[in-house]
Amino acid sequence: MPLEIKSRPGFKINARELKQIYVCFLKFSKIKKDPSVSLAFVDQKEIKQLNKIYRQKNRPTDVLSFGSRESQAIPGESDLGEILICYSVAVSQAKASGHSTAAEIKILLIHGLLHLMGFDHKNIKEQKRMKNAEQKICSMLN
Repeated sequence: MPLEIKSRPGFKINARELKQIYVCFLKFSKIKKDPSVSLAFVDQKEIKQLNKIYRQKNRPTDVLSFGSRESQAIPGESDLGEILICYSVAVSQAKASGHSTAAEIKILLIHGLLHLMGFDHKNIKEQKRMKNAEQKICSMLN
């Protein structure tokens, strides 16, 4: 169950906690293989550029997920994809929500993982389905 974490100096990241979240996600998802996921913490400039390229939105965002097609092409491989979290946006959102940065990163990681599984929030039905899944994973952590 590899979760590869990439972070820049100065970003306060608890890798052990992030891996626990990933283990709960795997239990929730009931994926048969142990998939790999790459998690990178980036700055606003980088996430803004990617958000513009891939979503045509010229602004920073909190999290982006990029699913992998490689797992379907290579038998036995299981690479779900990559999640990018903008650390400074996570810090700002945490302050605005009245919880810790670690709690915000947990929320964003779960959200990104669900996107890799095909969850979305383009309409109210999908929003409810995704919110329910997020709540189930969070309850598994407690």
